[in-house]
Amino acid sequence: MFVRVTGALALAALILASAASAGVGEFQWHLQRTLRDEGSTALDCQRAIARFLGKSVTLSNGMLLNGDAVAAKTAALPVTPDRIDASVLRAQAITVSATSSLPLNLSIPFPAEGNGIAVYRRIGEDLYMRVPLAPGTRFGYLEYLLEYPGEYVVTEEDEDEEIPETPLPGPAPTGDFFDFTPVSAAPEAKAAWDFYPMAPETIAGPVPVILIHGMVSDRWTDFAHWAEHSDEAAAFRAHFQLWNFSHPGTGVTAPIGFSSAYPSFSESVVAYLARFIENAETHGVELDGKRYVFPSGPYAMVAHSAGGLKARAFLVNYPEHAERVFAVVTLACPHTGTPWGTPEWVRHTLSGIGFTREFIGEKIFQGLLAELALNGYFNIQRQGDLDVGWANFDAAGGFGIPTRTFRAWLWPWNLHEITLSPRDANLTYARELSGIADETFEPSELFDTYCGGLDLITPAERGGMHLDKFFVYAGYIDAADDITRALNGSVPDDHENRYTMNSALRLVQQVMSTVESAGASYPIGTYRVGDGFVPLQSQLLLDGTETERVYETQVIRGREIPVFPTRLREDLLRAHTLALPDRIRILKGWSHLDTITGRYRPESGQSALFPRVVDDLLSVLPVAPE
Repeated sequence: MFVRVTGALALAALILASAASAGVGEFQWHLQRTLRDEGSTALDCQRAIARFLGKSVTLSNGMLLNGDAVAAKTAALPVTPDRIDASVLRAQAITVSATSSLPLNLSIPFPAEGNGIAVYRRIGEDLYMRVPLAPGTRFGYLEYLLEYPGEYVVTEEDEDEEIPETPLPGPAPTGDFFDFTPVSAAPEAKAAWDFYPMAPETIAGPVPVILIHGMVSDRWTDFAHWAEHSDEAAAFRAHFQLWNFSHPGTGVTAPIGFSSAYPSFSESVVAYLARFIENAETHGVELDGKRYVFPSGPYAMVAHSAGGLKARAFLVNYPEHAERVFAVVTLACPHTGTPWGTPEWVRHTLSGIGFTREFIGEKIFQGLLAELALNGYFNIQRQGDLDVGWANFDAAGGFGIPTRTFRAWLWPWNLHEITLSPRDANLTYARELSGIADETFEPSELFDTYCGGLDLITPAERGGMHLDKFFVYAGYIDAADDITRALNGSVPDDHENRYTMNSALRLVQQVMSTVESAGASYPIGTYRVGDGFVPLQSQLLLDGTETERVYETQVIRGREIPVFPTRLREDLLRAHTLALPDRIRILKGWSHLDTITGRYRPESGQSALFPRVVDDLLSVLPVAPE
């Protein structure tokens, strides 16, 4: 029996399902070695996937070329290095080709001798144009954007040679996709957690703003860089000071902290935040030889992704702080969870990729994809990751988790029958639901770190549980917007890491749009509109009673399909949000990554998002007593 998938996914499934594929073989080899801690890393897995999909080419001397359908080869240099520039010591010519009009990213390791690196594009015989260094380089590499296919020369130059710099130093890199680090619930695993002011000599206003990041990584480098350097941030620097609650999830399992009634609450994320604030108020925080004290008055929070759930849990469980917090801005938060935070849903979705449901090669491919997702990015051993699972509040409207029994290939090499049902929802009482023949759970038993489900911090009425303080920013990927930007040559994802991650998010959004649920079938997926990780209705905190789709559709030849380009039913969205309707902000064409980077351009100091966030904070800033 055939299933419906997009053309790109079908092609990927057909190719990758072949056990004889060298690309899959390389990925499988690295994945097994990574899980067994035998020398391979998540980066090896990522590079194997990128190479197989034509997204990456490894050249001599450790150079990496990344892009869409990219190919490259080294060649003999047509001229001697000194004909390019007198300071050139060594040079390597490369020929680059690609079928996409999007820029390519060339990553070059720093030379061991400490000499300078430069890249030139050949534009004519004996005529070369220097390629500027791209902003936002990652550790150990210099990054260059190659706008056009063609011939390039990479040179190593005398260390006294000046390499062009961007007007502003680029923000630090944000890390890799995957993390396979074993996790621990011990307090020692949280030794890296910290709470500290950012650029306190420059961002020196009287009112604190606390940054709260998402599931695993602290990705506030773009916002912090903008706040410190950009002319756009002058008002922010004048009114606010910036504090970062950094609590990386690598190697850690800790609950978000939905309810203080559970024994593990004292080791939750929000409990640590409360202790950090108290310590900063009482004793201050030492930074660069100076001590900074967190003010005892009002403050605000800006949270991305799962950070918004942490902010909500913090206010619900610490009413004394809720009285002081005058505003919370959430960026792409899974307020009612996400299907991609529900392990059974991930396996159920990936089990539909391919041409048949029972071809063993496809089953193995599906299992490998699920294993990578559930152990590398979303980690089923990390309580905080499980805490973002889908809450199923929309079941009353017919759009909730369906009951589906399906077969999936589980690690290491076994085919199992699994049930996806409402009992897998992220609700405190989900496993006690009666009348459902479902014995499969993932994890099979609740962890000791469990602190309840999303229902414990979700009110029944609009604005309850302090949601009247929230500004809710929600992004969704729009195919028409992508096409328009590509045709206009306006591509915001100008770094390798951003380009790769945004490409992956767009692929995930395509997969999510095919997910079956009660009252939905492809191409009318309940979760069709989203940012690649979180459905729009979750970001906007819909109450679950909506019985119509949140986007417009049309009937063609008896089949209902979405209107193209996407048109949201904003009247329905505003009627059903649990936040205040005039405080929701919808970002058309924005991915989950875009909402944390703000599409910030360090070379110009401009962001399409951050000034809007500051305007919202300023609009509710308490007036200081005279």
